[in-house]
Amino acid sequence: MKKYETIFKNESFYLCKGLLDKGTHTGYWLYDTHFGMNLAMQASSEQEAFIKALEYYKKRFKQVEQENKNLKTHVQQFLNSMSDIGMIAEDCDKIKYDEY
Repeated sequence: MKKYETIFKNESFYLCKGLLDKGTHTGYWLYDTHFGMNLAMQASSEQEAFIKALEYYKKRFKQVEQENKNLKTHVQQFLNSMSDIGMIAEDCDKIKYDEY
């Protein structure tokens, strides 16, 4: 007997219901094929599985936003330090990175 029943499937997601013997189930599982990970495990309903996925994406988006902000700050600090020692930050825009 299969251990799960596929409820929904597309190129990005699988929504499955985990099954036990005698027709009982262990909850709903939402798997993201792009990231290769479960976004929700043992959710009590299909809706809860999707809500857990949205909550994960929101949390991850906030982390990426903060990492991007930190990176921009470090780049700006580096550019400022280069202009302090005589290298003008505007010259950095003229560098063709694909030549290296």
